[in-house]
Amino acid sequence: VKQVHGDSIHIVDAEDKKSYEKVAADAIITNLKNAVIGILTADCVPVLIYDPIKRAAGVSHAGWKSAALGIASKTVKAMTKTFGSNPSDMLAAIGPSIGVCCYNVNSDVENEFKKRYIEASFYIKDGRLDLKSMNLLDLKQAGLRKENISVSNICTSCRNDIFFSYRKDALITGRQLSFIMLKE
Repeated sequence: VKQVHGDSIHIVDAEDKKSYEKVAADAIITNLKNAVIGILTADCVPVLIYDPIKRAAGVSHAGWKSAALGIASKTVKAMTKTFGSNPSDMLAAIGPSIGVCCYNVNSDVENEFKKRYIEASFYIKDGRLDLKSMNLLDLKQAGLRKENISVSNICTSCRNDIFFSYRKDALITGRQLSFIMLKE
C-alpha cells in the first residue's frame, strides 16, 4: 500500500482484487492464509500483530504522525471488529526503529501526543521521543497484555550499518520490509 503517515487501515479479504500501490493506508489486516502483508520503514516503527485464536494478522506503519493518531490501537480495533479478535489473545512485535537516544522532536510533535495520551510526558524528555514506548502504550490501552508484546531494543539510527535510517542517512535511504503471513 501507499503509506501516507495517517491512520487508514486496509482489509485484505477474498474479494480484494485491487492494485495495492493505489491504496493509501498505514495498516493492513487480513485473515487470509498465505497472504503476505507488510510495511516499509526507515526509522518509523513497524508493529506486527497476530491473533492465534481467530487466525488473523495485522501490520502497522507507526511513525510519529500515525502513532499520534493511534494507528496501533486502531489496527487492534479493526481486527476485533472485522475478525472477532480479542485483544487479550493477541501477540504483537514492535520492530527496529529510531530509538529515544536519537529521536529529537519539536514541541509541535510533543503536543500531538499530549492531545491523545495523558502519559505522553513520560515518553518525551528533553525534546526526545520514545516512539517505541508510545506504541507499546497504545497497544496496552487497546487491551493487549504487556507480556504478549515484544519490543526490539535496536535503534535504526545508531545501527545504520545494518538498518536503513531516514534521519541518519540524510533523508536518502532504502527501507526495511516488515511482514507477516498466516500459514495454512
